[in-house]
Amino acid sequence: MKQISGALIALLFPLSSAGAQTYAQDWIDVKAYGAQLNGVNDDTTAYQNARTAAILNGMIYVPQGQQNISANPTGGPTTPVLWLLSGDTYPDGVTSVISIGKDEVETFLGAGGKYFGRGASIENEGPVVRIDNKITHTGGSGGVVPALTVNTMVSSASGLSNKPWGIVSQLTTNGSGGTALALAAYSTRSAAGAEIFGINTYASSTSGLKSSVDGAMVAQENDITANDDDDGGAGSGNIPAGSGVRVGLDVLLAQANETDAAPVAGWGVRVGGRNGSTPLVWKRGFAMNGACSYACVTTEFATEQSGAAAFRMASGQHLDFTGDSAHTLSYLASALTYIVGGAARLQISDSGDATIAGKATIDGGLIVAGALPSGIAQRLTGSTIVGLDTSGGTFSGPAMRIGTGQHLSVTSTSDRTISYQSGSLVYGKGTIGSQTNLIQVDDNGNGYLMGSLNVAGTNADSFLNHGTLATTASVGFSHPFPAVSGSPTGTPANSSTPACEWNTSSHALNCYDGAGWFHLTASPGAG
Repeated sequence: MKQISGALIALLFPLSSAGAQTYAQDWIDVKAYGAQLNGVNDDTTAYQNARTAAILNGMIYVPQGQQNISANPTGGPTTPVLWLLSGDTYPDGVTSVISIGKDEVETFLGAGGKYFGRGASIENEGPVVRIDNKITHTGGSGGVVPALTVNTMVSSASGLSNKPWGIVSQLTTNGSGGTALALAAYSTRSAAGAEIFGINTYASSTSGLKSSVDGAMVAQENDITANDDDDGGAGSGNIPAGSGVRVGLDVLLAQANETDAAPVAGWGVRVGGRNGSTPLVWKRGFAMNGACSYACVTTEFATEQSGAAAFRMASGQHLDFTGDSAHTLSYLASALTYIVGGAARLQISDSGDATIAGKATIDGGLIVAGALPSGIAQRLTGSTIVGLDTSGGTFSGPAMRIGTGQHLSVTSTSDRTISYQSGSLVYGKGTIGSQTNLIQVDDNGNGYLMGSLNVAGTNADSFLNHGTLATTASVGFSHPFPAVSGSPTGTPANSSTPACEWNTSSHALNCYDGAGWFHLTASPGAG
């Protein structure tokens, strides 16, 4: 086997002479097999012979030049070998050679960057580069023990046009195969111990300046670039098909061992502050900036367990409806409160009592099942022309309905009420439940009068009675009727117009309505 020069070995691996000799046994130089690397001669045979001579996991050195081969080399080991290129290009002198068949390639790119790559793969092949760091020691002075550290330091003056990035992971796929990941981070804890993180991104500014001067900061950005509607998805559980398969951030909880208890995670996404950094203020803990075609926030696919809530906030916190905190909803002083401009407009207490600062317009029905602490189901306060107006409505039933035995108060103290009870409409006074009935009219039209009855008319048109009126006081008239001593018979002289006569002996008012006489009887002693 031909060897590469000892000077190159010493340059690439500065070991002892014995170590260099060991490495040299595993390396071969493609020029030793006839490669010209001038971009003109066809070096296919030289590359083929060099690979055939390589040992398992061997390395083939390619000095700097221009590669011109018509086919990828085969022969030799069935597993990949490593081609060590020196920034070689194709015959154009510009395009860097970054792949040779299914083998591994190490080289420098045209701009000077170190490159490791593989131009094609074989089944179940391992990584292009693998870094292992097994930590077995104890103690230490703190800090971290990384398996890989990448330092990108920007010290240019202002006006840098390039974007300085630390690590770039780029994946391009034609859509075949399994799930494609540009970057995957796994942390596994096999025994109880220190906390673990799958991935931690950290952005820090030590300028001490506000952002308008300091500049923007983003700890982590997730971008999706696509076209047309997101209507994919076969659906699962309570998520319907076609709900979408493009996800900006997916947080999943899985069971590590199916024989153990199902896992419970306390937080899906948590926004907080780090210890020792005060004050800690987020202007917006979560913000949606863009267009929503279905819902900006949805919990419809979640399953609420007992005691859970779709959305939870603390007492005294506010929901803002207008983006300026002028119209908010919160729970204050044991009541759900709608606040406009700092003033409460609607309050609903824990017992269901409602207080409205303005007027209420109700297009549907209003059913009051409870009562305010003062015993009033509804209260109108302030100055108004009409307290309750139903004139603009069209009803197939009554404009207002109350139940049998319920009272309609005509005073602020409820000591004068109208009610329907025991088959009669009653106007009463006093405390409800022990009132004195002042007027009572039953379903047949018979009436009861607690006090006097005064009729201001001049003839029977002013007072016609076709039922029975019982009184406990006098019946007075502002205009006298003819007085008689007995019950009338026949037809009165003025029979064309209904007439009445007062019977002084029976204290009854006898009236004739053209069809016959009827009588109104008062108690003895009435005038």
